[in-house]
Amino acid sequence: MNCATEQSWSDLTSRIPVSLHVEGKSVDPIAREASGKGVTYAYPFGLCAVGTKTDAPDAVEWSWRIENRGAVPSPCVTGFFPLNLSFPCCGRYAPVLHGSRGGLDDANFPPASWRQWSQTVVTEGLPWGGFRASSAGGRSSNHDLPFFVAEDADRKGGLFIGIGWSGDWHLRMNRQAERVTIAGGMMNLNLSLRPGESFRQPTILLGRYGGSASDGQRALRRHLRDRAQPLLGGKPMRPVSFWDNYYGDRGQFYERNASEEIPLAAAAGIEYFVVDGGWNGGGQDGEFNSLLPHIGTWRIAPDKFPGGFAPLKELASRHGIKLGLWFDIERAHRDSEAAREHPSLFFSDWEGGGCQLLRLGDNQARDWAIETISEQVRALDARWIRLDMNCDPAQCWEKHDAEGRRGETEIRYIENLYGIYDALLKRFPDVALENCASGGRRIDLETIHRSHTDWISDHSQSEAVIRYHLHGACRWLPCNHLNTSMAHAYLEPNRPVNWCEPLPACAYLSHFGGNFSVSDRLTPLTIAAREKLRHYVKLFHKTADVFAGECYPLGDQDATLEGPAGLAALDPATGRRAVMLLGVTPSTAAALVPREFQALVAKGPDSGDAGTDQFASAYVWHG
Repeated sequence: MNCATEQSWSDLTSRIPVSLHVEGKSVDPIAREASGKGVTYAYPFGLCAVGTKTDAPDAVEWSWRIENRGAVPSPCVTGFFPLNLSFPCCGRYAPVLHGSRGGLDDANFPPASWRQWSQTVVTEGLPWGGFRASSAGGRSSNHDLPFFVAEDADRKGGLFIGIGWSGDWHLRMNRQAERVTIAGGMMNLNLSLRPGESFRQPTILLGRYGGSASDGQRALRRHLRDRAQPLLGGKPMRPVSFWDNYYGDRGQFYERNASEEIPLAAAAGIEYFVVDGGWNGGGQDGEFNSLLPHIGTWRIAPDKFPGGFAPLKELASRHGIKLGLWFDIERAHRDSEAAREHPSLFFSDWEGGGCQLLRLGDNQARDWAIETISEQVRALDARWIRLDMNCDPAQCWEKHDAEGRRGETEIRYIENLYGIYDALLKRFPDVALENCASGGRRIDLETIHRSHTDWISDHSQSEAVIRYHLHGACRWLPCNHLNTSMAHAYLEPNRPVNWCEPLPACAYLSHFGGNFSVSDRLTPLTIAAREKLRHYVKLFHKTADVFAGECYPLGDQDATLEGPAGLAALDPATGRRAVMLLGVTPSTAAALVPREFQALVAKGPDSGDAGTDQFASAYVWHG
């Protein structure tokens, strides 16, 4: 394949170029030492950049640290760019950078979240021009998703790129004459390193591909699926089905509800039953704000669950369903048990919604978080942990950086955040870790390394928005990382639909290509509605391994409102195929699918219907 960067592929896999800025000026290395495990760049002032590599077929991952090996404090490091690529171009023939917005939430169509974008630089423009992608507020996908495809000017191949940094990062694409540079790293550095100090920096994933930009996205997705994400119980994570209470009741969930819902969820074939926000108190009014005073009191609320976790465990065991539990461990309300008993573990002079941020750069705070989560996971015998983070920490980090130490608080926080995930993975190898941050606002290469799945948006109601999200996100992330949940009855009470009756196929098939999740209460459903849910959960499980393979979005992303649009998928291991289409009739389906799927759709759909005035037509084929 043609990888037309000015750096050769062998350079990128052996001594990747980086850029260090000291006191606002670029500094050249004075020495370079390469080894089989990586490379060390030595700079003036005793500064070093140490890169450790992990090789994979047609991909390499570089993890980085900056160190002061000198005898005196260094001048301030004001920028370190572990991503520093250079592409040739010619006139209007320039590389194209493809990316996506992150996992935000809004109820409009098209939503801001998971919107795809492509940018090229065809002229030099002003010195401060060019294109910039970034995070926001201290969470890594709070603006853009830190995964990209850099397509060569000849459109015959290029590089896929991943950034592993769960705080604030930025990437810039600029042009000078016939050269385009793409550089990226951590934001907000003005850091003097003391002698012997070492600070983690963003991890960079680079992979080469041939073909179209879509081929590059599939190559990235394949790498994340097969090489990056952790195993679950010693096996690759597959797409799963789960029930989660929060978006169906906003915390109005009690032991009596669980005793009714667990048998119904199990009867529908659902694998996990997740007890979300409010198990520790609050939410009786169905409002998020009433949950806040209980964040930091990580004990089961006796008024909601008078029997503790025991009745849930017994019922789940009897019905063969696995339990899950929600935490927002990085915060504590000022009146919570944690803030009262462990005040030194929190930034008491900074609050968001009455909640103080965990002083996570302190190892004692990290260990407290690990033990607190572990205690409740063991008590419930949980097999799913939802790790949420519902504030933007960047202002707090900045507030607590000393002069000449900008970035220190963020770096130490991120280092110990990874420590929490790593400890939980080691302690509970059979427990699925779900990464959540007010939706999908903290998804990056390092969180993919440590989580089995991701909540991708806090907008979880309209199936049209869910389809839009999945149509965009499945280009970048393995489908087991794409969690979103139907919660029609609670969140759309004024829509002219009887949510207790069987819904058209569109309501269920909109989740194919991700995980299958339900937040609506199951007890109000008619027997026919429960049976239809069971039918589509069974169909989801039958096709899940196919959608976990190679995924091909069909139609325009904006067409997911009414169609025609959908997904085609191929399981390379078995050759099985599946197609889910919206806004078509069975007779018109062949016009939308690639040639290799036309024989499949020609035989007629396996399930689906023509929809209603409220729901688009939807059909699924599998073979």
